[in-house]
Amino acid sequence: MRHLRVANADGMRVGVGLVRMLVTLCVVLCVVRLLAGPLEINMPKWPASAWNFNWYGPADFGKQRAQVEAALERLPGQHLAIVRYANDHNPLDEWVYNAPAIDTTKVIWAREMRPDENLELIRYYRNRRVWLVEPDARPRMVGPYPTIPISPAQASLERGTRARSVTTCQ
Repeated sequence: MRHLRVANADGMRVGVGLVRMLVTLCVVLCVVRLLAGPLEINMPKWPASAWNFNWYGPADFGKQRAQVEAALERLPGQHLAIVRYANDHNPLDEWVYNAPAIDTTKVIWAREMRPDENLELIRYYRNRRVWLVEPDARPRMVGPYPTIPISPAQASLERGTRARSVTTCQ
């Protein structure tokens, strides 16, 4: 605005008027936005197909995740919530975040990955009950994570690996 204020057009100082007009326009738009609710003025939503945004963010930001987390925390034991997003998921609607001391929290959140990566995660947290959370499903789905089928060859390989690890630990 400092540079705009000194603008000239054919020797006339138009910059001062433009700066005053911009400041006035900003104030008027702020007033209109703040009074939109009481005056029942429909404001456009962004993104159009996703959240109900207010000037401070989504109206229900984090409520659904908080409800799911509260329900899991009421259950006995520790839990691993694997989140499966739909292909058209809004990337601003994030469900996967954890406390700093992740291994000691009651509920750990993780994104669904490839089956072998999911299996590795489930094995790492083998003492936890594993849940599948689908926030984009209507109605929202939360249920036990489906078992991952493994081939007989993988099962025998696992038994051999377990037997070797047991003998090396003794």
